[in-house]
Amino acid sequence: MSKSILFISPFYPDNSESPRHRAVYNHINYFKSKNYKIDFIYLSNSEIDIDIEFTRLSLPSISEVLKNIILQLLSLKKISLQSSLFYSNSISKYLKKINSNNKYDVIFFESIRTAPYQEVFQSTYKILDLGDLISRRYGLLRTSKIKVNNVLGQFSNQSSFLNIMLKNFFVQKIILFTEEKLIKRMEIDSVKFFDKIILVSQYEQSLLNKYSNKANVHWIPNIDFSQSSNNPKFTLNKSLSFYGILNNPHNEHALIYFFENIFKKIIDKDSDIDFKIIGKNPTDQIVKFANQFSDNVILKGYVDDIESNIKDSNLLIVPIMAGSGVKTKVLDSICWGVPVVSSMEGVSGMINIEESGVMLANNVDDFVNNIFKIINDKDFASECSEKSLQYYKKYYSKHAIDLKYNSMIIH
Repeated sequence: MSKSILFISPFYPDNSESPRHRAVYNHINYFKSKNYKIDFIYLSNSEIDIDIEFTRLSLPSISEVLKNIILQLLSLKKISLQSSLFYSNSISKYLKKINSNNKYDVIFFESIRTAPYQEVFQSTYKILDLGDLISRRYGLLRTSKIKVNNVLGQFSNQSSFLNIMLKNFFVQKIILFTEEKLIKRMEIDSVKFFDKIILVSQYEQSLLNKYSNKANVHWIPNIDFSQSSNNPKFTLNKSLSFYGILNNPHNEHALIYFFENIFKKIIDKDSDIDFKIIGKNPTDQIVKFANQFSDNVILKGYVDDIESNIKDSNLLIVPIMAGSGVKTKVLDSICWGVPVVSSMEGVSGMINIEESGVMLANNVDDFVNNIFKIINDKDFASECSEKSLQYYKKYYSKHAIDLKYNSMIIH
C-alpha cells in the first residue's frame, strides 16, 4: 500500500521560478518517485495553474493579521511577523478537518511561515523545510549601513501597508531586530516540534543541530536537476554577470555594495568591461546605478534562458554580504562551467569550497584582482571552469541528493 504525504506551502512547485519554488518542485518529484500519494495545500490569494492537484487556501484577512500581531505584542502568540501573515483560524480548522478524514504518513511544511500549523498534527511524522536560517540573514541586514528597498523579501508583498512601512530605514531596523529574535526562537523550537528539518546549507545545518539532541537537521541542497553539466562553457570576453530576483534584499544589498565599493575600481582599470544584470523586479536603486554607469551596465531584466545568458559572460560575480543558506546562482554557474568570483558570505553554505574553483574575495581589492585574473588569463579561467564541473559532479549529483532525501524519510 502506497504512503501518503500532505504538503502545506506558500510556494507552488516550479523549477523555473525562485529557489523556494524549485525546492518544492524537487520535494514533490522525490516523493512521487517513491510512490507517495500527494495532497498539496497552497497558501496564497493568487490563482495558479500547475500540473498537480492542489487546494488553494486564502491568506488571513487584514483584521486577522492585526489580531495575530497584537497577540504577539502581548506575548500570547509566539510567532514571527511574517508567520502572522500566513496564520488564520480558518486555515487551522481546515487542516484539522482533513487530518481527521485522512491518515497521512508524512506532513511536509514548507518554510518557517507554515510552522505554526504543526500543532494541528500532533502524532504524525512532520518535516519542515526551513530553506535557510532567515534569522541569520536578518542579523546581517540589521547591522549593515546599506538601505535596501524591502528587508523582509517577497513575503511582505502580501501586505501593502507593511510594504509602505518598510520603506523607512528606522522602521526597517526595528522590524529586523524584532524578526531576528522571533524567528531565531522559532528556528530553535522547530528541532523539538518536527521530526526532521531541512536546510540547504551544511554550515547552517551545523548551527541548528547544536540545539537538537536528536541530530534531526538535514542538509539537502536545492539543485536544478533539469540542467545538464555535459556542456560547460563560458565566453572569453570582458563581460561580468549577475542574476537573481532583484528585489530580494540579499540581491539588492549585494548590487548596491558592488556599485558603491567595487565597480568603479574595475572600469577605472579597464573601461571596456561590461556588466549584465539579469532578473526581474529591479529596485529604484539598482536602476539608478545602471543609469549612472550606462556605458558599462546592461540591465537586461527577466530572460527566458538564464543559462545561455550567463554562459555568454566571462564570469559571474556574487558580492553577497548579507545572505544565508546557499545561493542557487553559485550552484547553477559552477554546473554550467562559468567561473565565479564571490564574497565569503556568498558561498558560506557550500561544502569543501576550496575544491570548487570559485575565486573567493575577502575584501574589495581581492574582488577586483580576482575578476581581472579570470578575464586576463584564459588558461586560469578554463581551469576554474573544469574544477567547478568536477566539484558539482562530486557533491551535487542527483544520486548524492537522493541519498540525503532517503536518510531523511527513514522513520
